[in-house]
Amino acid sequence: MKDNRERNRRTAFFAALLIMAVAVLLAGCASKEPITVSKFEAAAKTAGYKTTDITNQYIGDSGSVVKKAVAVDDGKIHVEFLEIDSAAHAAAFYDGHRALIQSSGENTDSAAVDVTGKYGKYSATADAMHYYVAYIGTTVVYAECSPDNAKKMDGFIKGLGY
Repeated sequence: MKDNRERNRRTAFFAALLIMAVAVLLAGCASKEPITVSKFEAAAKTAGYKTTDITNQYIGDSGSVVKKAVAVDDGKIHVEFLEIDSAAHAAAFYDGHRALIQSSGENTDSAAVDVTGKYGKYSATADAMHYYVAYIGTTVVYAECSPDNAKKMDGFIKGLGY
């Protein structure tokens, strides 16, 4: 009887430990917070990049959907950060760019993560170009570079939390 109680205690302890581990993992994956244009610019400056305001490039194409857009382009990587007027428009912008990448040629090394209505990211190498598009809330990151610079570019974007 004493052995059964000891076994039950151990089982309960390990079950509680497992439940806590799963809860911690789910909590870490459940939420992503968007950054602001100011934070993107600060991160770019810290990484040694100069940002350029490209909002006017989108105003004509998208009406008032894009509120603010800035880019980093050092001749090796091109990264755009956009603040969009709504989460629905950000998700649509992401979906449109993902579809363009997917249709641009033979994709290799593609990876997608989607949590509808909250965030999504997609990266692929196609036609000698590496692409990355992601959204969180009302923000979108779109980037492209040669495959040789993919690690550098993806590292910068992942450092932003995207």
